[in-house]
Amino acid sequence: PQAKKTICLIGSCRIVPMLNFMRVYNDMHGNPFELLCFNPVEMWEGPGIEVSAGVNKVLQGFRFSQVDYLVCEHVQYCGMLNTVRSSSENIFDSLGCAPVVEIRLPNWNDIHVFDAETAMHDKVGYAKLGHAERVAFIREQTAIHKARFLSHCRGSSFPELEAWVEENWLTTRLGWTSSHPSQPLLWKMIECASAKMGLAISNAIASHPLCALDIYKSTGIPLTDVDREANGWLF
Repeated sequence: PQAKKTICLIGSCRIVPMLNFMRVYNDMHGNPFELLCFNPVEMWEGPGIEVSAGVNKVLQGFRFSQVDYLVCEHVQYCGMLNTVRSSSENIFDSLGCAPVVEIRLPNWNDIHVFDAETAMHDKVGYAKLGHAERVAFIREQTAIHKARFLSHCRGSSFPELEAWVEENWLTTRLGWTSSHPSQPLLWKMIECASAKMGLAISNAIASHPLCALDIYKSTGIPLTDVDREANGWLF
């Protein structure tokens, strides 16, 4: 709290690797930043209750003071933690957030490209399809979801990420599940955000356990023959 500058991070579980990086950077540089992190899902009160209700309850009466850097996902339907300015409630109008620098991350969210995960979520329809039908379905869905994520990249603060994703799509596993990106994609986003903020990433930072950890690997959906035939994955 005594730091001269404040970094505010807002997002789902995917914001955690960015927070971990900022914690490591802070620790190695004498704590130049106050770090504020808000995850609307952590404020959710459970099934049957809107996420926005929990957010607005927790943040009732809260107002931001100084925010030098806002690092956020596209957050919608989360009450006062919405990062979409056109929402009736949002961090800017409802909570007085006025960042000097705004950095928007592309959401790897609902990117359904994996055979086993699709079968897990659709036991009635997809899970009963034959091999060839699954291949055709996954190939079609991957094209749709890849295009959607690339559009997220173009709309983010670093549209150059689109070309990197295209280059690495077949050779590097970018997501462990439909909503959990892998370390290579997360780290690329961290590098892009750091460049926007003027933060140098030393070897000591990059190799720190909190930064090197592939945090969502344990949730990874195993690839099947359907995945490889449909998408030609090389990883």
